[in-house]
Amino acid sequence: MPRKSDTHSEKDTPASNNSNNSSAASGKDKEKDKDNGVSIDDHTLPKSIVTRLAKGVLPQNTNVQKDAILALSKGGTVFINYLCAAANDQAKHHGRKTINPKDVLEAMEQLEFGEFLPRLEAELDSQSSPITLPTTTAALS
Repeated sequence: MPRKSDTHSEKDTPASNNSNNSSAASGKDKEKDKDNGVSIDDHTLPKSIVTRLAKGVLPQNTNVQKDAILALSKGGTVFINYLCAAANDQAKHHGRKTINPKDVLEAMEQLEFGEFLPRLEAELDSQSSPITLPTTTAALS
């Protein structure tokens, strides 16, 4: 049996006035979002990773409720989006379209999270340093 959306087309519905057209347009946008398959839940942090991070900082044998994991996941997603928006504003202010680490650090300062900057800069330096792998003479032969 075909879905209703497959059997129903724009040609079948007459447009009577502009107010109906505007409501139809908003309905089309909602259908477009459904067709794309993108929802807010698609942008949240994975619950398995949030659970692993939460349990990693808590004492052993500590249980974390599902609602707490959901709150951490959604809250983390909101924070990341907020920080990215502020970093994007910094990049645009400097005339760039690409966000770089300096923009993120400036955004952290702007959003009054400056107390985290020393730790973030240390982590950035450790990630930015080139990784050297030990070489053996057997591997070179």
